[in-house]
Amino acid sequence: MRARLFTIASILCGCAQVLGVDKIDIGDAQGAGGGGASSSAGGGAPMEDCSNGKDDDQNGLTDCKDPACGGFACLALPAMGWSGPLAASFGATADKCPPGFVEDAAGGFGQLTVPAPTCTMCSCGKPVPASCQLERLQFYSLNGCGGNVPQYNVMMANKCEMHGFASYPSVRAKPINVDLQNAKCDPDGGVATLPPASFATAVRLCHASAPASGGCGASESCLPSAGSGWTACISSPGDVPCPSGPYGKRTVISTGVDDTRKCTPCTCAPPVGVSCSGKTMIYVDTGCATLKATLNPDNSCVNAGSQSLIFMPDPPGGSCAVMGGGQATGGATPKGTTTVCCLP
Repeated sequence: MRARLFTIASILCGCAQVLGVDKIDIGDAQGAGGGGASSSAGGGAPMEDCSNGKDDDQNGLTDCKDPACGGFACLALPAMGWSGPLAASFGATADKCPPGFVEDAAGGFGQLTVPAPTCTMCSCGKPVPASCQLERLQFYSLNGCGGNVPQYNVMMANKCEMHGFASYPSVRAKPINVDLQNAKCDPDGGVATLPPASFATAVRLCHASAPASGGCGASESCLPSAGSGWTACISSPGDVPCPSGPYGKRTVISTGVDDTRKCTPCTCAPPVGVSCSGKTMIYVDTGCATLKATLNPDNSCVNAGSQSLIFMPDPPGGSCAVMGGGQATGGATPKGTTTVCCLP
């Protein structure tokens, strides 16, 4: 290896004489072609990585002890049963964690504002399963609906059918009966929109996403700064006193909300005004090709002989009134207690 380096150095020296320069700097031959810490521009000493626990720039100072790591600080480790150190924000900056941090908990303290839910308007659908019976026709042996009165019950809707009373010269269509057994209207609406409940002071706790680095004492941790508006804190579940040490500013927060807000269910009154209608077209032939007359279900007499018919029903009418529902109800209360202790 030394012989090879000597040969390379000799060649470079010869190149220097040809090029007319004093020397060519080959740097650290042992590091040629290898990896390692990132280097400063121009191939000088490596830059300090403040989160790997190493003295990258080889100045004898690691991470938090190195002046190059001005954005990091040594923070006291928490007592047993406490989490941290954490970055805590109280108030306006508590909407999200800063870059390089991950949420540990969120909540707040002080008065809990709980806006009422908004409810969509209730409505009722059409009566179901209200259904219309098929039409009934009365055929007469004389014009003007006189003489013998045989009744014919239509067998199907919207289909051509022969009725068998071709010799009867007059006919009338009877009112159509409606079947309301178990009929009801399905309610719709009463859907709640819940505006967020909010504490007088919002709190967010975040921990550094990278592991703690070195350069601090045995009871300390080197962590990055979270920036303006964030404070170094520790936390513990429940309402407990702060442990002895630097984290003495105590705040008890709620970490959740028990939300029971909703809208009362919509209800509908029984169906009213349900009626059935339709029309019956009668034809002079057996295949419903040549129309003779159209009958309405109102007992009107029509002088018209026929051999076939088509009954075309209308959907049943009627409606249901809204009985109630769609009213905001319920509320919200704080839940989940955590004690947060911060640096003064």
